[in-house]
Amino acid sequence: MSMAEKLKKGMISVVIPIYNAEKTLKKCIKSITSQNYPNIEIVCVNDGSRDGSKALIEQLSEQDSRIKLVDQENQGAFVARKNGVLSAGGEYVIFIDSDDEFIDRSAFGNLVALFEKEDDIQIVQFGFRSCPKRFLYKDKRNSVFGRTSVKELHNKYYEDFITNSKSQVISVSMCFKLYKTELVQSAARTDFNTRLMFGEDQLFLLMIIFDEHFHNMLTVPDICYKYNQFLGSAHSVDYRVLKDYGVLK
Repeated sequence: MSMAEKLKKGMISVVIPIYNAEKTLKKCIKSITSQNYPNIEIVCVNDGSRDGSKALIEQLSEQDSRIKLVDQENQGAFVARKNGVLSAGGEYVIFIDSDDEFIDRSAFGNLVALFEKEDDIQIVQFGFRSCPKRFLYKDKRNSVFGRTSVKELHNKYYEDFITNSKSQVISVSMCFKLYKTELVQSAARTDFNTRLMFGEDQLFLLMIIFDEHFHNMLTVPDICYKYNQFLGSAHSVDYRVLKDYGVLK
């Protein structure tokens, strides 16, 4: 049986890397369970938390069988995402940080419908609401909508992506996208350069868009995700990743 055949058709696996997130995790998970698309599993990867995060996950999983715990020693969000992906059983996978939320209850259903409507799509990318301070926000969308082929990403947009350009054809975060699980699991099984301090999301995405099974990405303007920067989240780039991929000499 192939990898794709083992995955549950139509199911979305939501992967959450968790480290000392007791204060925000319940709200994050509620934004997922409130989706009007019920065919989901919530993969909570406890990354050696020292607070009550693990106990909270166990409590919530007793209330909702779709929530499952993956427990690991503290290795960082990057490894937590990889282990979460490899534990995913759904046809699709989506990532969310433990202090963020999904803000559109119809998001999951709408995104899956796009996969069913569009031919040969492996990633659907959407917009997000950036909240740099409490009660302040800005909706952010990518600059190019519609289908983007692997050829365009490699030849036309690759330099913009790898140098974190403001053109925003493809965001460097693993969040703000729904993926075909088999594509991300293929990348997750590849050896990564885990010496990077920042930019591991960018490296993970590089492995995905250079995977032999990747063909097309679809970008839509929908705002589905709330990114709470004021809670201390950060998406920075360690530019050693550029040297590793031959961009900097």
